[in-house]
Amino acid sequence: MLGSFKNISVGIINLGSCNLFSIYNAFKDIGYNVKILDYKKKINVDILVLPGVGSFPVAMSNIKKNEVDLRIFDHVEKNKTIFGICLGMQLLFEGSFEFGFNKGLSLLRGNVKKIKNNSIRVPNIGWCKLQNIKKNSFIPTQLRGKYLYFVHSFYCDALEKEDIVSLTSLSKFKFCNSVQKKKIFGTQFHPEKSGEFGIKILKNLKTFI
Repeated sequence: MLGSFKNISVGIINLGSCNLFSIYNAFKDIGYNVKILDYKKKINVDILVLPGVGSFPVAMSNIKKNEVDLRIFDHVEKNKTIFGICLGMQLLFEGSFEFGFNKGLSLLRGNVKKIKNNSIRVPNIGWCKLQNIKKNSFIPTQLRGKYLYFVHSFYCDALEKEDIVSLTSLSKFKFCNSVQKKKIFGTQFHPEKSGEFGIKILKNLKTFI
């Protein structure tokens, strides 16, 4: 099984996130050829990962300051896979209202908004169910109804509904928890912290390279 992944290179952009090494270890344990990318180095991998637990404006400031956005755009223009996790997924959108409005990478249409529902504790931390998984997406349909791990106070309001892969409902508040557009992927939840179900998703990325 490991041999089937070893020729696939995964590069994780170091955004100073606390989940950097848990993502690294998850891909490594599967058998991918994984490395952490320095800001200044050229991106030349099969799967580019944007990790994230933290502040949208700080992450985007680091990306812009180091011109990582230009290397990300080049990666996408070459029709290569990019995968955003939690904050990393949010960065794929046009902007976020965290600490005022801040522009994102604009690879997907829509904005990141604060969860506002008096019946939901914010931040939303814990295990939530995947619903309405789109067929032929990077998330296997057999994971419908399974629980994955979330840590977030904001959600992605995707304007292109065809980009939405799966949803989660909390006290009648339904939000997008994963996206896919061509070879652009994202999850609001943390597959690297979601046990066997999260690992299934990371393994399934291989199919979309």
